[in-house]
Amino acid sequence: MGSRYLEIAMVVGALVAAPTPVTAESATTPEHQRDVIVIAEARIESVTDDEKKHEAPLSDSETSAVSAQPQALYQRLRYGSPDRENTNIATIRRSVVAGPTPLALAPDHVGLTISASPSLFWHIDSVPTQGVAVVFTIRDDTSIDPLAEITLPSFSRAGIQRLRLVEHAIKLEPNVEYMWSIALVADADQPSKDIISSGFIRRVSRPKALSTESRDGLEFAQAGIWYDALEALSDDVDEHPNDRRARFLRSSLLREQKLDAAVE
Repeated sequence: MGSRYLEIAMVVGALVAAPTPVTAESATTPEHQRDVIVIAEARIESVTDDEKKHEAPLSDSETSAVSAQPQALYQRLRYGSPDRENTNIATIRRSVVAGPTPLALAPDHVGLTISASPSLFWHIDSVPTQGVAVVFTIRDDTSIDPLAEITLPSFSRAGIQRLRLVEHAIKLEPNVEYMWSIALVADADQPSKDIISSGFIRRVSRPKALSTESRDGLEFAQAGIWYDALEALSDDVDEHPNDRRARFLRSSLLREQKLDAAVE
């Protein structure tokens, strides 16, 4: 079974981004790339339940081959004027021993969504100790005050966390750039000690490359809609926790943006 998944990884990995950037006006998925995706999906889905019971984990060489695939799923969509780059590395501004570190699951540029209130995802490597607040903030690129600043409820496990903007009545305006962040706050009077990771997001119109009302994670990724792709693939993981295909695709998407720390 390991070789079967490696074959799929190599097929999907063949979908390398075009030499010229994809634009909002030219965002399309070439038919041969669609065919390769369909073939890869079919091969994954052809694994029977009986085979799954006996499947072996990927070997070290297979895992390395999968990890090495560049730009396999996500095709960056350059929208409007050049956008700012995002290092996407948690900013640690304290000199004490290392503790939990948040990581915004955002690309290294302004990620896109077609939803007014999408889900945002972030990762944390361990559960914060008591007394450390986890604060979500989102602000646009023109206002002084944030659109929202929310202390999140405590949680009991590390890993990928989901924040649904709709649950906080947060609505993104079209074509406005927002910065969102997750901060670990140990002392509200000393913000210089906060541990912060941030990402950028912009709401855009549905690209022509997307099928009407599609909720397919692969299709979103190929169309350059990062946040909806991650949300759709995460929905698949949540709904089918034992589905290796769903986890493989989400892991591939995260690795492409050097978010390996969040791969589960």
